[in-house]
Amino acid sequence: MRTFYRKKSNCQNCQYPLLDNYNFCPHCGQDNSDKLVPFSTLVSEFFSNLIGYDSKLAKSVKPFLWKPGYLTNEFIAGRRASYIHPLRLYFVISFFYFFALTLAYKQTTDTASANSKEQTSPATDVDVDDLPTGVNITTNPDSLRRDNREEIDIFGKSFSIDFLKDKRTTDPQVVDSLGWKQTAINRYMAHQVIKFARADSQSIGAYFREYLLNKASLLMFFMLPIFALLLKLFYLRRKRYYVEHLTFSLHIHAFAFLVLLLMMGVEKIWSNDWIGTIAFLGILVYGVVAARNVYRQSWTKTVFKGFLLFIPYTICVSLITTIAIIIAGLIY
Repeated sequence: MRTFYRKKSNCQNCQYPLLDNYNFCPHCGQDNSDKLVPFSTLVSEFFSNLIGYDSKLAKSVKPFLWKPGYLTNEFIAGRRASYIHPLRLYFVISFFYFFALTLAYKQTTDTASANSKEQTSPATDVDVDDLPTGVNITTNPDSLRRDNREEIDIFGKSFSIDFLKDKRTTDPQVVDSLGWKQTAINRYMAHQVIKFARADSQSIGAYFREYLLNKASLLMFFMLPIFALLLKLFYLRRKRYYVEHLTFSLHIHAFAFLVLLLMMGVEKIWSNDWIGTIAFLGILVYGVVAARNVYRQSWTKTVFKGFLLFIPYTICVSLITTIAIIIAGLIY
């Protein structure tokens, strides 16, 4: 972002005399810029920055969409002034994507909640004397004992749901039942197990979904350097710097999020099972073409490495998601 210097003849901090070309005071180091200006001046400077930013964005859109790998090559070659920085491009697109994803999830849950309330009628007490002749209410004793037979498997041990739900059950009792040592960590694990057993299954599911959704942007940000490391290993003989692979990773993930964002918009207008498949193939083709243009290998090698790269990438995403689920369970 451009910095505007509204020059003063003397430093406002130490009163040291300043020349017109001094952006900072040579005596105390404070910037030579007057902060007390009319609001209209601040607005003008903001739009000046915005226009400069939009100019870079406008120049970046066409090659980003239609020339896979072009922006990566330009950044690596040092021609960066005319285009938006890869990290900023990633943040802008990912922000809008995850924001739209959160809105879509909230809309879905709100709709499901409203439908559930409409379909669920309030329970009413029925007086047996008010029933018509010949209508009887019978209670199945097995249904009353159903919960007693329900069990949950924890680390290879079966526990009665009623045992865990019983308010008299303590953390040390569960630890003893598991055959573990009475340590603070083991008691905490037992405490979490009891909390899950006593919680409603729907609320637990909603908790995990919302936790993963809230952390999705962070999880995918962690995947950027991991994907770059995988590229480094797969293209080891190309002798590229790690930052070059990281730049490629930023552009590929930014494009993927843009396609997914557009897919969400299209599905709002026209819902079709093929939209997701088309989006996935589009991301795949773009990635292969971009890799071909950046790493300069044959189509056969590029496609082969692309499919091989997809396997460890998927494993890493699954591993990070699993770790997030474990953390969610520990802090529930």
